[in-house]
Amino acid sequence: MKNSARPPRALYSAKRTAVFLWAIVATIVGAAAQNFVSGKVTDPNGEPLTGVSVNVAASAAAAVTDIDGNYRIDAAADATLVFSYVGCLPEEVAVKGRNTIDVVMRDSQELLNEVVVVGYGTQKKVNLTGAVAAVGAETLENRPTNSVAQMLQGAMPNVNISVNTGSPGAGGTLNIRGKGSINSNSPLILIDGVPGSIDQVNPNDIESISALKDASSAAIYGARAAFGVILVTTRKASEGKARVTYSGYVSWSQPTVKTDFVTSGYE
Repeated sequence: MKNSARPPRALYSAKRTAVFLWAIVATIVGAAAQNFVSGKVTDPNGEPLTGVSVNVAASAAAAVTDIDGNYRIDAAADATLVFSYVGCLPEEVAVKGRNTIDVVMRDSQELLNEVVVVGYGTQKKVNLTGAVAAVGAETLENRPTNSVAQMLQGAMPNVNISVNTGSPGAGGTLNIRGKGSINSNSPLILIDGVPGSIDQVNPNDIESISALKDASSAAIYGARAAFGVILVTTRKASEGKARVTYSGYVSWSQPTVKTDFVTSGYE
């Protein structure tokens, strides 16, 4: 006896055809939803930039420009591309349905023209290759201590300051990148090019402090710079309007116990 509830073979064939057609439509729609954006990234002089990071805002999609400055990334028609490069200002560009977007990266003059004291002079940070840390007077002026060494605590990476005594006016011991010898670990301290103690400088007279932390300092100062160099630059006269600043404090003290001194020569 045959089972009359089994559907005919033609119905199976129709279902298979419908599933196959739906798969084709889904593939076509998915391919159409992808929007590949390509272009070229250059500097203001028209030279291609290699290694520029290209990211889609609020997405994990990312790309990097090749040696010719070209990139290609998958981004929606309403997405925003973010271009970032070392020494340049970040650029954000809306796609707006476009498939080709060329970008010109602008230099960040604030970062490139920053001057750091190195060796016998100054050098722009964009040309600096050694490990150097620098702080200005604005970092030190609001710290509640009279010791320059203690003012530098937490202001320079890999510059360690230890205070061995809590007596008034006591300074600290400077160390760059940890202990390197059992004999001495103190860096060479130069105040306007002259060796000296950093705690003997008036904090109000300091313009900037630079720390040379790698082997390049030994190429300038020799064996005395084996543990780094601290360069202190004091303020100098400059053109412009005169400016007067005042900083002072008042203190008083009295003995805890009064001694009855002997004032009679006979006694």
